[in-house]
Amino acid sequence: MQNFFFLAFLAIFLLALLLLKNTLKNRELTAFYKNFQTPEIGNKSDSLIKKLIFGHLIDFSRESGSTSAGFDWRRKCITETGAHVIRFFSRKMLVIYSPEIVQFFTNLDAELVEKSQNFKRIFNNLTSSVLFKEGKDWKADRKHFEPFCFYDMVKKYASYFYSGAQDLSTKLLDAGKSGKSVLVDQLVQELTLKTLMASLLGIELDLSEEESKQLNDDFITVSMTMKLDKSLGDILAKIPLLRRFSKKGQKEKAAFENLRNLVDQILDQAANTKKISDLAFYLQKKTKMTRDEIAANIFLFTMAGHETNKSSIVWALYELAKDPELQKQLVEEFNQKKALGIDILTYVQQESLLSSFVSEVQRFYSVAPEIVPRTLKRSVTMPNGLVAPKGTTFMLGIWESHMNPTSYFEPEKFNPRRFLDNDIAKNAFIPFSAGQRKCVGYKYGITQVRTVIATLLEKCEFKLDTAHHVNMTRVMTMNPHNGVKLFISPRKNDA
Repeated sequence: MQNFFFLAFLAIFLLALLLLKNTLKNRELTAFYKNFQTPEIGNKSDSLIKKLIFGHLIDFSRESGSTSAGFDWRRKCITETGAHVIRFFSRKMLVIYSPEIVQFFTNLDAELVEKSQNFKRIFNNLTSSVLFKEGKDWKADRKHFEPFCFYDMVKKYASYFYSGAQDLSTKLLDAGKSGKSVLVDQLVQELTLKTLMASLLGIELDLSEEESKQLNDDFITVSMTMKLDKSLGDILAKIPLLRRFSKKGQKEKAAFENLRNLVDQILDQAANTKKISDLAFYLQKKTKMTRDEIAANIFLFTMAGHETNKSSIVWALYELAKDPELQKQLVEEFNQKKALGIDILTYVQQESLLSSFVSEVQRFYSVAPEIVPRTLKRSVTMPNGLVAPKGTTFMLGIWESHMNPTSYFEPEKFNPRRFLDNDIAKNAFIPFSAGQRKCVGYKYGITQVRTVIATLLEKCEFKLDTAHHVNMTRVMTMNPHNGVKLFISPRKNDA
């Protein structure tokens, strides 16, 4: 009996120590977060209970719909301190966006930070990919991907970018012959997916229109699993046990299975081609990754690589359709380059009106509005002298960085010459993240988007369908709600 009381006392004592430790830790975090403003949660129509439970998730969730209310709210939250605090459920996190703070946090050693466990649960199908690796494992895996995205390799992909864009221009012009406006999103997505498969993975994707639509639907379904939810029903549906028995969960499971089957086909086909320059073959033969790890990484590259470029191209076409004079200026610029013997690959790497325009698209329509939050594994001292304690969660606010009036003059206005006429501070323009974790495929992305835009403008003229309302919405990436509809006709000097 004495042993029982002793063990019970010891258990209570250890529990009390744990609670005391957590209380002190929370006090330290609370004191640190008080150095930054916390925006008001929700609006008058939101109940107090809803605000207490969900926190700023209410406001973020307004990004996913037919209005841009969530982004308007985020713009209002930007402060001169370059960071502010938000709360998702009970977890607080620091949203960072001043160039100095961004540089500090994104260059912390990989051993000092770890990804938020809550977000790992949301992206559970990708947890064995490089996206969620930590420390030495992350560094080792990333080294495998870097050679495939260096400029020398991207130059080899240029023919795929150009031929794919030529094919897209033909399809757009054919669709535009009816005189009706064309929904461009799916055609652009088909281009970016096929190009990525052929260039990076060495796979020729030959799909029927029905198969292409099904694949597109599967990608959308998977993307929807990653969006932020504000209703209790949606959040409960993310619990694996409950998701398994819901219609939504079954649809998601089927979409993941279809895409995993596609990845398995890619791996099997790549093994037969035996080309070391193809990423899928290289990962199977030259790394120690398991098949599941390779599949997760191929899925990640396929999903992120084609979806982000698709969004950038669609938004670029939207802005071009609003500005016929800009279309004319870009065509004249490209013609002048060609007259000097400069080919398209060289042109898209140069500083030009085209490069400035594409950068402004990527600033104004931040394809990935934020990066997965990370948590400090030990305390660090910030450049301003503040000590960020162990347990601090921070999130890189790409949208906030690009709308920060301290970094940009009139950031709410779209200015295609902004990056020609102004000096932009380092780490103020971060569409591909920043620091050590900057997207490994950023050169691939920039080169493809610029090549596609230059090629399409050679053949096509774009005019906006003003009867079709466009708003920004976010699923996995920033997309136009209900897509973009354009009137498309042959460029007059090519007709």
